[in-house]
Amino acid sequence: MAKFTTRSIYTFTDELTGEEVEQDNEPTTFKIKLTGDATVYEKVMSTENEERFRKWLASDGDALAEELQDQIDALKQEVNELAKENADLSSRAGKAKGSSSAKRDPEQLKAMRAWLNENGYKVSDRGRIPGDLEQAYNSRTPKVPDNASELTNASS
Repeated sequence: MAKFTTRSIYTFTDELTGEEVEQDNEPTTFKIKLTGDATVYEKVMSTENEERFRKWLASDGDALAEELQDQIDALKQEVNELAKENADLSSRAGKAKGSSSAKRDPEQLKAMRAWLNENGYKVSDRGRIPGDLEQAYNSRTPKVPDNASELTNASS
């Protein structure tokens, strides 16, 4: 009966260049895990090409980082522009609110001040009329003198 011997020959192909790796140039096997991808890739390359590949990954990573930074800068600029628009809208809204009291009829204000003064309220000739005084004018409620309780007790 004849004996058979099995002989296995392994050839390594550099995955970067596609060339066969010489036996005296020990091939390097290294693993790459890409972020966001659960797959781990094993690559076979010559030591020299592994270094080239790693440099390429690093430079590509730098380019990606630069691209992402550009996107971040653009988003920051957009946020700043939106914040400025919001501030402009807020200031316009504030002016609109404040302008309603400024557009009052001067004759009405004059009459209000006169009535308030005649009815015991102290109000200046200029400036804003406080809300409680305006409310008293609108309800036409004369001011009760500070010594009203004394007057009531004295008359009884």
